Amino acid sequence: MIFERTTKPHFAFNLRIPVGSAHDIRGHEGASKLLRGWMFEGAGARDAKAWRDARDELGLSCGLRGGYQASTFWGRGLTEDLEMGMALTADVLMRPLFPDDQFGVHLDLMRQSIEEIEDSPSSVLNVKSQELSFPTPEDEPYVGFTRSAT
Repeated sequence: MIFERTTKPHFAFNLRIPVGSAHDIRGHEGASKLLRGWMFEGAGARDAKAWRDARDELGLSCGLRGGYQASTFWGRGLTEDLEMGMALTADVLMRPLFPDDQFGVHLDLMRQSIEEIEDSPSSVLNVKSQELSFPTPEDEPYVGFTRSAT
């Protein structure tokens, strides 16, 4: 790993968003993963490239991690760039563009992710153990904890 040592003050944050794979509706497994990827295809007044360029210009590192019960938006950067970093974050979380032409791309990525589970014996074992450990009642519309949180 290569990094640049700096003496400038930094900020870091984690925002918990109460949307995770356990909230995916049966038959629509992977919806939360699709949403997390699609959110970064532009936000506010910026298309995807302009948003990434603004982030890169600041040196803002950020991302969105998925979990069963929640997703976490994280970010870090220089304190002098905190205001602009928070503005970019607010755009993604509150004003994502969700461009129609990118939906199919993220749908394919989500489907590939689900198919990869079936190709990995350890992933299949994980799903089966989750189904045994945390059974979801048949009348429950949500997937629950039986699918991967990725």
